[in-house]
Amino acid sequence: MRFFKITLVFLVVLGLLPMTGCGGSDSSSANVDDPLAPGGTTLPQTPTGAGTVLNYSMTLSTLGTGETSTVGSNSTVIATATLKDNNNQVISGQPILFEEVKANPADPAAVIITDPVESTVANGTATKIMQTADTTVNRDVIIKASTSIDGKSISSVSILRVVRSAGNYINFITTSGTSDPDGNLNRLNVTIDAVDPVAAPNYNILQLVTFEVLDKNGLNRTLVPVKLELFNLLGSCTVSIGSPGAATQTVTTDNTGLGIFSDYATINTPPIGSENSCSIIYKATALDDSVPPKELFSYGGYIVNLKNLKP
Repeated sequence: MRFFKITLVFLVVLGLLPMTGCGGSDSSSANVDDPLAPGGTTLPQTPTGAGTVLNYSMTLSTLGTGETSTVGSNSTVIATATLKDNNNQVISGQPILFEEVKANPADPAAVIITDPVESTVANGTATKIMQTADTTVNRDVIIKASTSIDGKSISSVSILRVVRSAGNYINFITTSGTSDPDGNLNRLNVTIDAVDPVAAPNYNILQLVTFEVLDKNGLNRTLVPVKLELFNLLGSCTVSIGSPGAATQTVTTDNTGLGIFSDYATINTPPIGSENSCSIIYKATALDDSVPPKELFSYGGYIVNLKNLKP
């Protein structure tokens, strides 16, 4: 009987063990109060097993719309932070703070960041679109993304180079010759055969001129109105832009960022055995994409040589 009582007590003790939970540890994770998100944010459950600890890492990229880390003033920059744990699992729903790191807090901001906190989405990324400020010098800018999980700070930085200017804003697409090495002007050489200047006092030359509008990343800007106007004439000729007798025309760039206009030159027919030359310069004007917008302008043109050959 005594043996039976001892055995019974032992079995009762064994039966109580599952009810105590072997120490009462709970592997689930409650909402964590994060300084970036008042009210807390739900994090993934901590894996079970002795000594299992989750660590987190973040990567950050900052690129202009041209997918380069070099941009100009008043340019768009896309910052993308990616948050993962040490099991390479992405973390969603976590607020990320984006900010510029300055050596001297009194220095003017190189980037404009509105609403600096963005939360990671299903793929673990948080994206912030920012704008570079006006600058008169080239400068390197450090962008930082940071957050806090379980009281631990996680951050990453990326370096962005902001340049004073990058490329042309309005660029005339021209050809280059030996007498025009930088390609700013087309040189047209036209010949006619023994035309009597009395019978035909003028010779008409029609050409199409293509241009593009570039942003500060060197990318084409679409749907930009550009005003073309005759700026200067030198020689014995008259010129129309767009339509006969017109000195101006407004052309909007197409979906590829290109525009085209007609240039109609009337040059005096030279005496037989001689030639006439005419220099035509036109000006293109548009607005850039800064806020507030600023006026951009560029010059283009061509030189035409008309030879009247002897019979």
